[in-house]
Amino acid sequence: MSRVKVVLTDRDKKILYSGIAVLLLAAALIILGLQSFVLHKSVLRDCTSILLPQSKQQCLQNLALSTGNVSVCNYALGQSRDACLAGFAEASNSLVSCGAINSSSPYYSTCIYNVSYSSDSLNGCGLLQNSSYRSECIYSIAQKLGFQSLSYCSGIENESLRNTCSDMYYYNSANARHNASYCSFLPNEQNATLLYLMSLQGPGPQASSSYSITLPLYYYIMNATPRSVCYYGLAVNMKNSSLCGFVGGSLSATCAYAVKAAQSNVSINSTLNSSAINVSAMCSSAPSYLKSYCEAGIETSMAIKDQNVGICLNMSSTVFSYSCVEAIARTYGDSSYCDYIQNATAQSACLLAAGNINSTS
Repeated sequence: MSRVKVVLTDRDKKILYSGIAVLLLAAALIILGLQSFVLHKSVLRDCTSILLPQSKQQCLQNLALSTGNVSVCNYALGQSRDACLAGFAEASNSLVSCGAINSSSPYYSTCIYNVSYSSDSLNGCGLLQNSSYRSECIYSIAQKLGFQSLSYCSGIENESLRNTCSDMYYYNSANARHNASYCSFLPNEQNATLLYLMSLQGPGPQASSSYSITLPLYYYIMNATPRSVCYYGLAVNMKNSSLCGFVGGSLSATCAYAVKAAQSNVSINSTLNSSAINVSAMCSSAPSYLKSYCEAGIETSMAIKDQNVGICLNMSSTVFSYSCVEAIARTYGDSSYCDYIQNATAQSACLLAAGNINSTS
């Protein structure tokens, strides 16, 4: 029987070699897959053998994240399973994974809230069963985004939070667009909570986190309202004294002075200095038992703004004086101000506030 000689063409060889390469690659992938399966199975076995529930849950959660396989969390039981699912969901920003948690578990609401907040998802907030949580979720996102859209506020069920959200939208819009008409939508009665938020959020002449406590106190003493503060800020920023007519009350006189200072290119931080304001007169209407606190609060605000420790040292009470010095040191992160404090305990507290002492030491 004669043998038939098979001669492969170059094309046939390429096809054959390609087929062999594909087979080898497939075999390698299968081997790697098996190795990975064996490895993960080994790690899973190690996790499930841990006796301490919290440590077991953390081990399973880490494995779920490293493999991208949320079903690993099912090896944990009860609250540990929910904690594992929540950890996976928050790390992967997955509302779907939150949905796998028992809806009666406290981890469910926390997971939905955290993932919705991190992903700016108003729809995610809608998955919360408790109306208070839904309102807080939407409000927190609106606040995070700088209250830039009134439509966010409209979805808040809680009336108080909805109104605060809307008020902050109008305040920020007035400053961002230099449009005083937005100020007219703000309440014209005192509102300490709103004034505090405005002092943190708005870009008004005194808006800074450093003054987040002293400013609301100052506004309160001046009988200021959110609406008047809005007009005041715009008047100074736009150097438009005609807007001071909408401010009203004691703040109106300060507004006129501040606008003149702005028009003269004087630093806005000096518009509320101690020489321009009679602190005693401002606090004259305060109850006798609050008068000293009133004066100390305003003087501290002035000291911070002018970065003038002399105002602190001229206070009649060392308690207020040391507190004032500490406020300056903390605001400017400068511990050298603490040298003015003679009491060792108070000086240590000042150094700690200024970031010069490790709180764990």
